[in-house]
Amino acid sequence: MKEEIKDIIQHSRRQFMNAPLTENDVKENAIDQFSEWFENAVKSDIKDPFAFTLANADAQGSPSARVVYMRNLT
Repeated sequence: MKEEIKDIIQHSRRQFMNAPLTENDVKENAIDQFSEWFENAVKSDIKDPFAFTLANADAQGSPSARVVYMRNLT
């Protein structure tokens, strides 16, 4: 069973090495950026684009992340 799971993981993973994200690649307004990413997720047929990890960092650079289920965008 363990080997089967390893095989599934190795053959199902997507590679992201060709898609780096830099500050120059993102919009200045965070809501505008989120809207673009969310639209892309919906168009890509992700099973549940409303569930995601929301992360940020404070002024000292300490990260904080939480898993959310989006119900609305205001």
